[in-house]
Amino acid sequence: RQRLGELRRITTAQRPLERPERYLKDERKKLKLKKAEISDLEDTLEGLRERYERHAVQERRRHTDAIERCRRRTQEVQQQVELLQTQLRDCITSINEAREPAGEHTDYDRIVELERQRKSLQQQQDARREELQQLQRTAEEAQAALSEAESRAARIRQQMEVLDEQRAKLQAERDELQERVRHAEQQSDLLSVRMRIHKRLAQAVSLLVFALLGIPLGIIAGGRSIMIAFGMSFAIVLAVFYPFLIFGQITAEAGALPVTPAMWAGNGFVCAIALFLMVKVLFR
Repeated sequence: RQRLGELRRITTAQRPLERPERYLKDERKKLKLKKAEISDLEDTLEGLRERYERHAVQERRRHTDAIERCRRRTQEVQQQVELLQTQLRDCITSINEAREPAGEHTDYDRIVELERQRKSLQQQQDARREELQQLQRTAEEAQAALSEAESRAARIRQQMEVLDEQRAKLQAERDELQERVRHAEQQSDLLSVRMRIHKRLAQAVSLLVFALLGIPLGIIAGGRSIMIAFGMSFAIVLAVFYPFLIFGQITAEAGALPVTPAMWAGNGFVCAIALFLMVKVLFR
């Protein structure tokens, strides 16, 4: 009774269900499918998060480091180019001074050595300028790769936002299904408790109904045999009461009939038979 009262209080404000067991089965199936859908969506989101981590963090860091290395190396090479340019100007000045006549003879050995030094400086300067161009190309490629990685990360982030919205919608639908399942479980529990109560009461009252049935049967059998009356009464109980009780329980669980008439139908039919026999005995 306490459990019945608690369930009635819970379900008073809820919409009653005609077939709670079937409804509960269907809603649980829907809830299972919805949870599977959310799980698949979360797996997809996890894969997108890994891709976003790779493009937005790892690749961005790698390309940014490459650009920074190119920048630092470019500064170093530019300083070297400026130093070589200064040394080259000094070397050319020295060559021009050595070629000017300054006495009886010109120092051709020194001029040759200066020319060799000039060519070496020129080659080093050309190599550094070529390295600068290569560094510039590398930096441009790294910058383009960085822009592409950021673009991919932005697209992935947009996909994640869309999937997050879908997940939030699915989670709301899942919560609604869980609430409906909880409602159906309460309705099913209420139906089960009511069935048990009516079944016990019907079985208890059936003793009185069996007695009412046995009275006219005993009178009809008279003094011939009390076992005949007992056998007829027992046959009616087995053929009418218990089939109606079992059938009523099944129909009540399926929601085809209300609990009260379904569980009391057996007693009603047996009682009707008993009253019919009593009326027949009285008019004999």
